[in-house]
Amino acid sequence: MNARRATLPQRAGYLRVANVFRGAIDTTEIKELGVSRAELERTRIRLGDLLVVEGHGNLDEVGRAALVTALPSADLTHQNHLFRLRPNGERVLGRFPELVLNSSDSRKYFRRVANTTSGLKTLNATSVRSLRMRLAPLSVQNEIVRELDSVSNAIRAAESSSTELDELFAALQHRAFRGEL
Repeated sequence: MNARRATLPQRAGYLRVANVFRGAIDTTEIKELGVSRAELERTRIRLGDLLVVEGHGNLDEVGRAALVTALPSADLTHQNHLFRLRPNGERVLGRFPELVLNSSDSRKYFRRVANTTSGLKTLNATSVRSLRMRLAPLSVQNEIVRELDSVSNAIRAAESSSTELDELFAALQHRAFRGEL
């Protein structure tokens, strides 16, 4: 935090690139900084906002996005290497653009339009706004999100079962070599 921020009277938590993953926000460690009231009002994060990584050293991580589904604090803002998008709930479900932004097509687009300065790959607001996103009716968006969540849950369950089977096999193998079977 710079010296000017330390003198500002109001404190706010802020999310950093390190907090934003593809499809998830980790709020276990939130740093604080000094902000002006006007700055906080302009940059405050709300439920349903989308955070998009603007700059990263790894080109594949530029543009990763996550939906804000929980607020650990009412006074929460974001680092300048994150874009905050606020979807219009009458036209789009928050999870739908999150899925689109994290899709392979969007990732290819972000890799193509990212700029490089001193080792940091960055997007600008114009390139993010220029990403074409086809919007289905809300009912279809909801169905797509539900189906993709179902597939993701099935994958997680299969990975968990695989881990359990690997652990069981290792335990049985250990017991077999010790002559306990």
